[in-house]
Amino acid sequence: MKLQRFMICFFLLLLVAAGAFAQGTTGALTGSVTQAGANLPGVTVTISSPILQGTRTTVTNNGGDYNFSAIPPGAY
Repeated sequence: MKLQRFMICFFLLLLVAAGAFAQGTTGALTGSVTQAGANLPGVTVTISSPILQGTRTTVTNNGGDYNFSAIPPGAY
């Protein structure tokens, strides 16, 4: 009986712990660059933030889309 109670408590603890680890501490910033409704490929996009401690730069793809992944949450 004690073993069964221990196992139930153990699995409940694992369930709670899994939820805590599932929350990420990074985010992503995506968008597209357009002018007069047309997508612009090859545009350099730079983001900055005090949380980022510097800048990050990327170039838009053929569809004018950009993606900054694994960035800390905050205002950019």
